[in-house]
Amino acid sequence: MCKKMQMVYPDFKVSINLSYVQILKSAILEDIFNILAKYGLKPESFVVEITESGYLENSLSVRRVWDSLKRIGVLIALDDFGTGYSNLSSISNFTPDYVKLDRGFTVKALNNSYENTLMKHIIDLVHSVELKIVVEGVETEDELHRLNNMEPDYIQGYFYSRPLPESDFEKLLCSKQLGSMSMRQILFDSISDGIWNPASLDSLIFNSFVGPAAIFEYSNGKIEYSRSPILRIFRKK
Repeated sequence: MCKKMQMVYPDFKVSINLSYVQILKSAILEDIFNILAKYGLKPESFVVEITESGYLENSLSVRRVWDSLKRIGVLIALDDFGTGYSNLSSISNFTPDYVKLDRGFTVKALNNSYENTLMKHIIDLVHSVELKIVVEGVETEDELHRLNNMEPDYIQGYFYSRPLPESDFEKLLCSKQLGSMSMRQILFDSISDGIWNPASLDSLIFNSFVGPAAIFEYSNGKIEYSRSPILRIFRKK
């Protein structure tokens, strides 16, 4: 899925939640290396979210996995920050790429002036050491507006969408893509060989575009019509 989505969103990334138990009992490093090689993905296409951060400081296994992922360029997120597990030494000792503020911390900050001030200082602190911060658990437009004023790098939550199957996720992104891209971008920047595959993301985007759009082929001084979403719709009727 990641490779397919990067045809439309070049910076698209997939986050992988990784627990302390998985690090100890699975060949997670080998699995990640194999997936990157199999699909020709850049290491920065993956963001590994390390959870249960209370185990980070004293575990050689976690440290080995962490350092190996960082070495090849896989991005690391320190998850659950703001819970009982987390502390500032984790940011200092492990230098993650992202710090994720827990939903519980977000709720407190939205309902308590002291917690709100504390959250602002945490965001400023993370930015001061040139890391990115993600605020989790945003569920309403009012929460989004209030948290935006604190200037986090990313905001995550049900306000945008609940977890979705892959097909529904693609449709959601396509609808946003069509609303923000020009016709030229859709026709020239996003279309690849996948346009001829009815099940590809390129076809999904192109077939969803109702308007003056078509694909023509130029060969040996001749231009031939290839595809049009409008004609496709008329044919289906």
